[in-house]
Amino acid sequence: MSNVIPIRVSNNRVLKQIETQKPAMATTVPLLRNAYLNYHAHKGHPAALVPLTLTEAERNALYDIYQGETQKYEVKWIGKFRNAPNQTYCPLCGSPNPSQLEHYLPRAHYPEFTLLSWNLVPTCAICNPKRGHHAHAPMEEMTLVHPYYEEMLFTQNLFSVLIVPPFSAVSFVPVTCPGPFSQKIIRRLERQIEICFDKEKLNRWLANKLWKEMHAELSGIATQKDAMAKIVNKLKIYQKTTGSNSWDSIFFRGLIADDNAVQWLCNTPSDILY
Repeated sequence: MSNVIPIRVSNNRVLKQIETQKPAMATTVPLLRNAYLNYHAHKGHPAALVPLTLTEAERNALYDIYQGETQKYEVKWIGKFRNAPNQTYCPLCGSPNPSQLEHYLPRAHYPEFTLLSWNLVPTCAICNPKRGHHAHAPMEEMTLVHPYYEEMLFTQNLFSVLIVPPFSAVSFVPVTCPGPFSQKIIRRLERQIEICFDKEKLNRWLANKLWKEMHAELSGIATQKDAMAKIVNKLKIYQKTTGSNSWDSIFFRGLIADDNAVQWLCNTPSDILY
């Protein structure tokens, strides 16, 4: 399991509490336990998991526990997942400060995983509503990167941006990074950009914050080599502090790849009116 997960949780302890405190769920708990084992075995892949048929009462009971975060059912950890103290950016779209908790396999299709810690991912208020419950319907093959089970992929440079002139009214297009990825992974990443990235908000963040900050910092620098060294150092800092695929990191990754943009930032007075 990835160390991205906010805290370690005993999912079996939660099920035991439900079994003890909710006698009406006693016959359902073994089914949930088996579903958890299947989820773990198949790394949360919807194409390999057949949803359980739960009654409306069972669905509601699980959701009530999820919403309540009560000590009674050993689920106070849900609040810690939502606050995600170690996660400084949304693992699905890269925006700063995730503030919501999302079911990787949505409750609408997989209510049995309502309380499964491996299925609860800290995300942001930008991309969570954008996806709804459509990202991972049963049998979906083009899954989003699972931050807990795909750590080796999750920590790589997955995304960058193309910087679109005119630079005085710059815009940005999120793209996948070139890398040793299979065609299937590339298609998955392209789908992740399509259904997770809010391109309008990404553009506002990059243009109004990072672009202007770097313009002020680079304007008047003697050589493009010196400017590039500063940009590379910025990328290293952001990758370490905010993650490989935060909006900050993908901005500097895109800037490193665009000599014309760097030249414009160096040669154009920073007091230009945007």
